[in-house]
Amino acid sequence: MPASDEGSEADPESLPDSLWPLGDEVATALLGLLEVELRGRGLRWRVVARDRLEVGGTDRPWPGTAVDLAPLRERMRESPKADWPELIELYVSNLRNGGSGGPGGAGRQEAAEDSLWSRVREPLRARILPADSADTALSGALQRVVADGLLEAVITETPLNGNGIAQNGDPIGGELVPVGEALGWGVAEHVVFDAARANVRRDTRMEAERFSIDGTELVALFSPSHYTATHVLWLAEHLAGMPGYIEANGALVVLPHRHLIAVHPIESAAVVAAAGTLLRFAAKQFETCPGPISDQLYWWQGGTLTRLPSDSVGETLQLFPSDRFAALLDRLRIGGGHPGVN
Repeated sequence: MPASDEGSEADPESLPDSLWPLGDEVATALLGLLEVELRGRGLRWRVVARDRLEVGGTDRPWPGTAVDLAPLRERMRESPKADWPELIELYVSNLRNGGSGGPGGAGRQEAAEDSLWSRVREPLRARILPADSADTALSGALQRVVADGLLEAVITETPLNGNGIAQNGDPIGGELVPVGEALGWGVAEHVVFDAARANVRRDTRMEAERFSIDGTELVALFSPSHYTATHVLWLAEHLAGMPGYIEANGALVVLPHRHLIAVHPIESAAVVAAAGTLLRFAAKQFETCPGPISDQLYWWQGGTLTRLPSDSVGETLQLFPSDRFAALLDRLRIGGGHPGVN
């Protein structure tokens, strides 16, 4: 494959990697397919570095528009070969619509990428899912760990490929976003997550209700939305000003299913009994309600969600707390409810 569609305009040895894409099957196919599409649209190209091209109009002088091929190459690597021509065609269409080559070409390409991101960002949603899900589609989805046993995955409410994806056998109202798809949007991964979270925060209307089980005061945060559990990310805001909530102590939390977060604000050493109550409540909800997430107990404090491993024999509950939570328990037992946790 030449370094340019017009022959080698530069000495191959002067290129940062003069042998690229030799030995890389995907990159070789990428450049071959690009050549066909670009020439057919009146564009020319030249390699300037590994995964970097300049693309411009045949009637325009160099330099052209700088193009980063790495995201596209990764999308191809994760896709069937039969899909490669279509991926390249769509990619070049976006380049062409953005206006490649000539003065201002780079700016127009950035505008095209912006336009693509503006189209795809609105349907995105962040959803909390169990980390031990058997759904094979989840392994290739854009995701990150929230806490032990919990993942935050990005969902699009606009189907990407027409195939319904189910979580725990339950339709999720959208589809998991593949990592390869997100790489083509021209923005950093954290920007995708931020947008997905912001959309959930804007659209989900949460309700709160206090209730008591076996003498333990609990708070239910709930809604009909599939993204209710995502609001655990903003739990401090939901609890602010609530009787019994002490920011330094935090709260015990369970997320048994997609429509419910149940919490117990930590005020005193009664938190140990409350832990047992919450675990039993979570187990029942987890087993009987649609969209199960977790039957585990968590501690929310300082913006962090930490799993509290436990074991129960009959009515006896044994917690295996972290050092920080054990220090909180010690302080609560001697009556010091308000100082912060070290």
